[in-house]
Amino acid sequence: MNFRSAIERSLKTPLAYWALLVYLLLAALFSQERLLNSDCSLQLFRSINDGSFFFQEGRYGMFITQIPMLVGVWLHLPMKAVICLYSLGLAGTYGACVLVAQRVFKSPAAALAIMLSLVVGVGDSFFHATTETHLLLAMSGLLFASIEWMAGCAGRARAYPVVGVITFWCLFTHPNALFTVGFVVLLAISSKYLRWWEGAGVLALCGIYFGLRLFFLPADSYDGQQFHSLLGSTGYLTGFWHLFPIWFIRRYLENEYAAVVVVLFLVMVFCRPLPKLLLVLGSASFFWFLTILTFHEGGGEAMMEKSFMPGTFMLCLPFTMLYHQRVGHGFFTVVVVLLFGHSYVNICFHRCYYSLRLATISAVIRDHGRETPKMLIPWSEVEGSVMHFAEWATSIDAMMLSRCMGIRPEPYSWTRE
Repeated sequence: MNFRSAIERSLKTPLAYWALLVYLLLAALFSQERLLNSDCSLQLFRSINDGSFFFQEGRYGMFITQIPMLVGVWLHLPMKAVICLYSLGLAGTYGACVLVAQRVFKSPAAALAIMLSLVVGVGDSFFHATTETHLLLAMSGLLFASIEWMAGCAGRARAYPVVGVITFWCLFTHPNALFTVGFVVLLAISSKYLRWWEGAGVLALCGIYFGLRLFFLPADSYDGQQFHSLLGSTGYLTGFWHLFPIWFIRRYLENEYAAVVVVLFLVMVFCRPLPKLLLVLGSASFFWFLTILTFHEGGGEAMMEKSFMPGTFMLCLPFTMLYHQRVGHGFFTVVVVLLFGHSYVNICFHRCYYSLRLATISAVIRDHGRETPKMLIPWSEVEGSVMHFAEWATSIDAMMLSRCMGIRPEPYSWTRE
């Protein structure tokens, strides 16, 4: 009887919780592999070296993801524990958004959308753990949940500060908040959760924020470079279908993006009324179009994946709304389970590449560790040297590359003096 009751309870557990549990397990198991991208190792390097938060490009909304890692640093825990806390701090923050959306704001659709948008169409970017895009999608889903909750509040105006805080959190997490927050607001208006003038107020807030950001944005910053890349991309319109991002999408249709196509197809078939469908398709298509132009020269797989993820979120949110409208429909449940299964298998498949990199680095450290003992060095030792270019060379990959290529930055040497 107890076993039967446990089975019944598990069947009633929201799918978002099961998906979150798997995500956290993978984040813990693959914590070392998730450190091998430049952004991740740079952030950990700076946080350990400085003993404080480290924000790239003013992404201050990421502070919450760094708290567990910093606690480990302050407690002088072993490096493996700090790395695991770093990985789980990121994944756990997304999980907190899921729990708040489900338990506090009573929005199972938003909770499920957060998890789907973090894994559907994802392979390499799971191992680009520190990317702010992931947190932005989680916070954007939480924003929709808060708006849905506000719509049911007796004292609606008292809920405005909650929605405002989450909106600001999105804005300070990633510039793509202009698109995800805008989409959430328009979808909430079309779903009767938000009055048009309330939505206009949120959009005006976003417009003011980004106007000020562009005004004070340094031209040589990463965001400034992407903005200028978009502005200068009109000449590529004639060869649009031959750009690298188009090739990337076509290649990914064979694996990661097969799940995206399934979500897109079901949204097109079931999402009604027609104005809402056009809003969803138009928003996702517009964002993807701008992404293709911005990254017309291409980039790494993880970068391309995370660049397209906000458009996938614009499909996942209306899809999960459809799912919960048809919560008793077995077809939708099977589809959602298959989407998560396909995505997690794909992430595990991509792990093989990062495991090989980890094994290679470990072998080099093991074979040459006595001759070159320092892998984590004080920031002062690289400042002003060839290892300091754009701060990227402080990553583990770049350090190992310098070691393997025989580059020895002056006046410092990797060998023991």
